[in-house]
Amino acid sequence: MSPAAYTRSQRMHGAAALLRETDRTVLDIACQFGYDNASKFARAFRDVIGVSPREYRAGAEYDSCAPQLGEKPVSLSDADAERRI
Repeated sequence: MSPAAYTRSQRMHGAAALLRETDRTVLDIACQFGYDNASKFARAFRDVIGVSPREYRAGAEYDSCAPQLGEKPVSLSDADAERRI
C-alpha cells in the first residue's frame, strides 16, 4: 500500500468513526477531513469502506476493520509488532 493510499484509508476510517459516533452531517465530516465537496468525499469513502457514508451510518457493521461502539482497541506489545514486520 502506498503512503497516499494508507493516509486516505486512515482518514476514511476516522470519518467512519465520526459517522458511527456522532450525528454530524456528512458534509461537516467531509470538511473536517479536507473535502469541500460531499460527492467527492462519498466517492473516496465508498472506495475505502465499500459503502456510501449514508449507508455506513445506517448499518455501521459494514466496516469490519473499524472498532465497533464499546469495543476497546487491540494493542500489540512491541515484541508482537516487531514479529509482524
